[in-house]
Amino acid sequence: MSEGRDFLILATSDVHSPVYLKVWSRALEEACSKSSRILLFIAGDLVNRGKAHAASLVEDCIRRCKAEIKVVGVFGNDDFEEVRDEIAANTPSIEWLDDEIKMLEWNGALVRVYGTTGVLDELTSWQSKNMPWLKKKFEARLKALEEFSRIEKEPGECRVLLSHYPPTYKTLVGEPRFAWPQMGSQRAEMIIERSRTIDLVIHGHAHKSKVLETQVGGARVLNVAFPAVNGLVEVSLKARRRLLEYM
Repeated sequence: MSEGRDFLILATSDVHSPVYLKVWSRALEEACSKSSRILLFIAGDLVNRGKAHAASLVEDCIRRCKAEIKVVGVFGNDDFEEVRDEIAANTPSIEWLDDEIKMLEWNGALVRVYGTTGVLDELTSWQSKNMPWLKKKFEARLKALEEFSRIEKEPGECRVLLSHYPPTYKTLVGEPRFAWPQMGSQRAEMIIERSRTIDLVIHGHAHKSKVLETQVGGARVLNVAFPAVNGLVEVSLKARRRLLEYM
């Protein structure tokens, strides 16, 4: 990360507070010391195994940031459905998107974000037993992603998909091959491949990934899982026709 940036766009996920919190907080502190304004995307798994109280530890880190910081996040599978309201209550500095679209104006540019936990091609064995209703929810999210991709873009708009689960198999290289359908989605990848509007995909979940960046159609895809990256990922947002000057 370079010195003295006025603006930084950063992305991260899989803090699994309190597991990686100590190292993660140092990375955030360093970023906050080098920029006056930060836009931070968090792609899920803020806490470990549903420990909602641990979200307040992340909130403390955000509040200690010396820069002006805006944080947009989505929930991951470890942010259990039944404790998400509690996680949100413990993190008032984070704007949570749960299958929602948000239009951001940042440093004079327009960024439209669809935030979601994401889609799996197959339920895990645990999900099949305990959360079979997720299958219908995944289908609804695929439909929502398709609709998001078809919204007409504003002039100069950059469009971002923020998802916990990888909407591709390309960034799952390094994870067990047999598990890919239960870790990500080729069906979501097909939607992104066909899209003429999605510019950037940010996801997490793949801790052992060896491919941290790839391209799907016209979209740049980033795996920002903290255990895989061991740091915060600096993001440069580009619209298809126009560079959005954040830096």
